[in-house]
Amino acid sequence: MPGEPVVIEVDGWRLGLAVCRDTGVSEHAARTAALGIDGYVAGVVHADHEAEVHGERARRVAADHGVWVATAAFAGPAGGGFDRTSGRSGIWSADGEVIAEAGAAPDEIARAVFIK
Repeated sequence: MPGEPVVIEVDGWRLGLAVCRDTGVSEHAARTAALGIDGYVAGVVHADHEAEVHGERARRVAADHGVWVATAAFAGPAGGGFDRTSGRSGIWSADGEVIAEAGAAPDEIARAVFIK
């Protein structure tokens, strides 16, 4: 079951928040987008063999709701069976195009500037 939709405002931007599994539940993105968001941001962790999962989810959310999406994907070893994680944090435009994407290493970042 996904978490409750949460929106915060930062410098005039309405950001819908998601935590990992929320991104895989289309109802969560729809309920969050219904609150009027500019972007959907998520912290995620996936095993290294699932490297494309959060990108696929980000593109779906962008396409379905016309908002930009940013994921902060854990990179490096983590507990709970995630000895090797995917990394690959990224930012996608409202039409689903990759704007910036990090690699799998813990010290890599994705960065972009959005202007209203």
